Amino acid sequence: MIVISYRTTAIIDLKKLKENCAAVRNVVSPKTKICAVVKADAYGHGGVEISRALENHVDYFAVALAEEAVELRLCGVEKPVLLLLPTDEDGIIRAIRFGFCLSADSVSYLGKIQALAEKYRAV
Repeated sequence: MIVISYRTTAIIDLKKLKENCAAVRNVVSPKTKICAVVKADAYGHGGVEISRALENHVDYFAVALAEEAVELRLCGVEKPVLLLLPTDEDGIIRAIRFGFCLSADSVSYLGKIQALAEKYRAV
């Protein structure tokens, strides 16, 4: 039996990443906010490392899950974090406690966020 395995490797040059972010900043309006999407461990490239490198170059970060946002915060990332996907009640509570931004896909979900925010005195 022959087994063929392919492994793709991506090498991220953090200095170049910062330079690219600076280049974007130079062509957009000063009022434009820049968000670095670092969900799924920055697409497998190291979410915490990428976030730390870009923290002084972006306005906020976006992740898919509450767990990802908490990981960034616990690793010292202080910029605002947006949760791109709706989350369960536990995720909403963590978002409230850590001050994350939540996205909503329905009015009923907004009501759930509001009720939990009131319950945890975060409104």
